[in-house]
Amino acid sequence: MSVWTEFLRDKKFEIKDDYGIFLHEFKTPMFFSTEKDLMTYLGDSELKEVLFIKFKEDDNFKLFGSEKRHQDIINSTQKKKNIKSILWAIVVLVGILAYQKYFKNNEDPRDFKLWILLASIVPIINFGFEYFSYKKNNSENFDGFINNSIFVFWLNKSYKANLAYILPVILSICFGFKEILELGKSTKYNLINDWALLKSQVFLGEYYRIVSNLFVHSNMLHISAVAGALLFLSKLFLRFYNIYFLIFIFLITGIVGSFTSMIFHPDDISYGASSSVLGILGFLISFILKFSNIIPKNFINEMLTSSILFIVFLGIVGFNYIDNTANLGGFVAGLLLGATLDNRNSVEAKIKESFLKIKI
Repeated sequence: MSVWTEFLRDKKFEIKDDYGIFLHEFKTPMFFSTEKDLMTYLGDSELKEVLFIKFKEDDNFKLFGSEKRHQDIINSTQKKKNIKSILWAIVVLVGILAYQKYFKNNEDPRDFKLWILLASIVPIINFGFEYFSYKKNNSENFDGFINNSIFVFWLNKSYKANLAYILPVILSICFGFKEILELGKSTKYNLINDWALLKSQVFLGEYYRIVSNLFVHSNMLHISAVAGALLFLSKLFLRFYNIYFLIFIFLITGIVGSFTSMIFHPDDISYGASSSVLGILGFLISFILKFSNIIPKNFINEMLTSSILFIVFLGIVGFNYIDNTANLGGFVAGLLLGATLDNRNSVEAKIKESFLKIKI
């Protein structure tokens, strides 16, 4: 019997109404007087928060998505989310047009296409993942779904989550500084010229560029994609390791990416922390595969699938825009670091200890 099943069995509460839901992350069950009230709440809430649902004729809570009638709720909510995604894409489109007109008249038109992709297609793909995860819920994968929910809950309880903002904030400050310098056209400083990975300058002795290029980003699209991905991965990374090790992986994989770019593209200019982001991603992929006996299979599958899509998307869309050689070098370096690091006992102990501290 899983932890969740025991919790549901032992939880003492009085069902005063005919309809109800049980929420994710150990929240208090909610009950409604009418089915309309229940459906209204479900339509306005995030379905990923819902674990179980109860209708009038049901004696017990049923795993949400496990019955045919639940699909009407899922389909309706999916449709609303897609409409919101389209509206959000329109808002982003208007913002980009204003940004290009008043601040960046010479912006590369490829940035415009990438913004649209990120603003509309990516959210729809995320909704699709959520949709199909509920479509496949049944009694056979009940334990996997519940264990995954507990694991995600545990990840989100990290007291070090705020530390995940350190690197994205530093990168954003550097970008803001670059933008301020560019607004003052008379300035003699240019961060791309001064900090980027100009290979010819490195060969002349400016070795600092091997690291400094990680803190230079060309535009809002570049910094938004890098900082957003870095924030997400850092939160996961810091659940198992400290901030110092995160910075170490960030720098080491970024440096490896710089060297890879210098070897295969000695005449090109490179900058940005995407090689470090992919290095951290590679490290985490090795990590979750190594600890597959602890980490739920659902989480591993979702992580691997989203990672593959992210890498393919980055490689195809940014083939002529991003230094994929540097990214590949950083990713491989992260994979190797994650595979060679032997800390199984400490991580297992940390997971088990922290689970005991979770208060329901």
